[in-house]
Amino acid sequence: MFEAVETGAEVSKADHARREAAVRERLVQVQQRLRQAPFSVVVTVAGDDRRGQREVVNLLAEWLDPRGVEVNVFTHPSGEEAERPLFWRYWRALPAAGRIGVFADAWFEHALSRRLVKDAGKETWAGDLEACRRFEELLHADGTLVLKYFLHLDAASARRHLKKARADRAQRWQIAGKANRLLLTDRDRSLRICEQALAATGSPCAWTLVESADRRHRDLTVAEHLLAALDARLASPAPAKPRSEER
Repeated sequence: MFEAVETGAEVSKADHARREAAVRERLVQVQQRLRQAPFSVVVTVAGDDRRGQREVVNLLAEWLDPRGVEVNVFTHPSGEEAERPLFWRYWRALPAAGRIGVFADAWFEHALSRRLVKDAGKETWAGDLEACRRFEELLHADGTLVLKYFLHLDAASARRHLKKARADRAQRWQIAGKANRLLLTDRDRSLRICEQALAATGSPCAWTLVESADRRHRDLTVAEHLLAALDARLASPAPAKPRSEER
């Protein structure tokens, strides 16, 4: 699965500057159109590139009009959240119609981390993934545009990230948690688990795999895909209302 995106793609500084200017302008324009749309947009950012996830989430927060986007990064549940079902805090953070919600360290990452650190056996793991799939299925059925990006590092890039994380105190957060550390140190097992997770949660909302080694390529790939998906959805007829809303 991952070999397909390990192409070594790179974007030059000049090409990046040209494409960045165009995509940023068009993203703001499409957000203006989205404000009147009867649906919301949920963007999830995951991957075996933890540093890349943080950078892409920050990028989207910077490039999108802040008046129409909400960024949600989930840490350990608060006391109130811990007393409620797991997905309660994700439901609460869903964006209203006409808005974009960016989600990191959310439902998929929660399930993935539990399996990486062996907190979830096979049956629990399967249940976690099915819960993620059902959650996204409900969003999709309700008309939400769900876009999912998985950022992937090739083996050499993962080794460079690990070396830098060990040497640079500012980057040490990448290996501070056991799940984060395993993504960089136990690559064979971690990538097998990632492949299983992607396969189990790829429908009805498909994953977009993004080669993450080159920052400029990664950023433009996500931004341009997001722009194209928004354009396509805004140009299509409004989706049918869920059966529960029909009168």
